[in-house]
Amino acid sequence: MKTNVGRFDSGLRIVTGLGIFVVLLLNIPLDFTSAFVLLGILASFILVVTGLLRSCPAYRLIGLSTCGRSGAK
Repeated sequence: MKTNVGRFDSGLRIVTGLGIFVVLLLNIPLDFTSAFVLLGILASFILVVTGLLRSCPAYRLIGLSTCGRSGAK
């Protein structure tokens, strides 16, 4: 799997994803039937996973890479 997410982008995705998850857990009652909460959890999961794997399918579709010149494997 080719990496197309740079280190800074990866870290930002992980921190943002975990931040969204924590905010949802702390500020909203745990009513997981709410569409807002479900979408937030899904978004945070996607951000963390793409950050950890350093590969983003959306970036691949549009031909974008934040790895720099020598970062793609």
